[in-house]
Amino acid sequence: MINRILLLFFLFLGTHGVYAQEIGSVEDEDPFKDLTMEEMKERAVFPSFAGGDIKKFLKKNLIYPEEARNNGFQGRVVVSFVVEKDGSLSQFSAHDCTVDVSQVIRKIRKLSPEQQHDLKEKVALMFAKEGVRVLKQMKTWIPGTLDGSPVRIKLSLPITFRFSW
Repeated sequence: MINRILLLFFLFLGTHGVYAQEIGSVEDEDPFKDLTMEEMKERAVFPSFAGGDIKKFLKKNLIYPEEARNNGFQGRVVVSFVVEKDGSLSQFSAHDCTVDVSQVIRKIRKLSPEQQHDLKEKVALMFAKEGVRVLKQMKTWIPGTLDGSPVRIKLSLPITFRFSW
């Protein structure tokens, strides 16, 4: 496991961003453990999506869950994954999923609190599954490096499900 959170890196890509939540070996030994932030900035290169613009990729490939769209739900999910030394992706997990009900408040009020909770959880699960599905389509990335040698790096990508009215 990564022993230490070393860097928080955020790229603004419209409503989507990629940031290194944790950087380092995802194995037992952390190659970054003795580096200062200055050394990290000078010696490490972050992974990048080989397919070009992440925002365009998401716009083209993300499928808004039909039930969520039909009922006016919007939201956000953060999908974490590891960029391996060969640029492949592994260890996908979805977390920090939020569901915005501001556009559907009238529909929701008619439901019991338990039904509201269950519906929000159902929509959050849809967003999480779609976030992981679309990231698994990303195939190969350009791996991150430390002193020119490839290293495994864990990244997180927030994905926003929003449509215009």
